[in-house]
Amino acid sequence: TNIFLVIIKIIGGIFGKSRTLVVDGIHSLSDFSTDIFSLLGLNFSSKKADEKHPFGHGKIENIISLFIGIIIIFVGLIVLKNSLLFKLTKPSSYLIIITSITIIIKYLVSSYMMKKGKLYNSPILISNAKESKMDVLSSIFALIILVLSQLSTKIYIFKYIDIAGGVIISLFIIY
Repeated sequence: TNIFLVIIKIIGGIFGKSRTLVVDGIHSLSDFSTDIFSLLGLNFSSKKADEKHPFGHGKIENIISLFIGIIIIFVGLIVLKNSLLFKLTKPSSYLIIITSITIIIKYLVSSYMMKKGKLYNSPILISNAKESKMDVLSSIFALIILVLSQLSTKIYIFKYIDIAGGVIISLFIIY
């Protein structure tokens, strides 16, 4: 699902000329990378105790959760820097539909992950679900930015709204 969301958001953002949607796609890319690390963490933490690890491998979930956090902050800082480097453009209106669809999909996925995380008492799944909820919030914000950007020909200040959106979503990623 995250691969689909990454592709739709980044390609849509590039062709639709929206830095906000590209940044939101990068946020989804960070979710995808954290999903991979989560799966690895779950795989390692479920191993039984051995001579070197007499109490098992369960603590690896916490280590991987920390690693995920560091990656997300790093990605957020890079995206923040790059979101300021684009030129002013008015995003295409069709991006409103694309963003609305991605919000619905991501909400369903994040709710499912949270349910499973609580069911299995898995800190890494719960952490990943929370990050996915932040992606939903950033996509809702991107949707608002895209709607307001359509008013940029009538309200001068909205000419800069896509830049502001990219910066604010970068801060969402870091948070």
